[in-house]
Amino acid sequence: MPVLLPYLVAALFFSSVGGFAGYRWADYFGRVNLMQCEQDYLKAVNESNQKARENIARAYQASDKAILAAMQQAEAAQARTEEISHELKKHTMGKPCLSGIARGVLHTAPAFKRNAMPKHTGSALESNPGAAENSGDNASAVSTDDDVAAWIATATQRYEECRTRVDAIAQWDREKNGRH
Repeated sequence: MPVLLPYLVAALFFSSVGGFAGYRWADYFGRVNLMQCEQDYLKAVNESNQKARENIARAYQASDKAILAAMQQAEAAQARTEEISHELKKHTMGKPCLSGIARGVLHTAPAFKRNAMPKHTGSALESNPGAAENSGDNASAVSTDDDVAAWIATATQRYEECRTRVDAIAQWDREKNGRH
């Protein structure tokens, strides 16, 4: 047994040194792998943040372009509506053409719930909304061809404004999402 004791001590020593070295080796590579994972994670976060910043910048640029285009279209529509209104005034005679009852029917349309009729389109309905039903063909409750022409011009302008807004949204979406 005395001959085995040095071998036993040596085996115990080397297995302890090997275990400790193996532990340190695994710990070192574990830390290296952990650092690599953290670096990969930070890289992915930075890339994601960069893409988000680029997407936001594209959205702002698209928004600026769409707003500018909408403003230009609205200005052009306003100018055209003014031209039409002036031209219509040359060709209308102020003749009665729409009875109070017909105006009352028109005022029941959903679009008129938001005060869509121009202020000067017949005074009887503005002062008394029930006047149209009770007035018959009273001259004060009649819209003239001037009034109807102004109403049509206003409705056309509002339609153009709405279409311009929708076009601006579509343009923004195309620019932002690359759908040219």
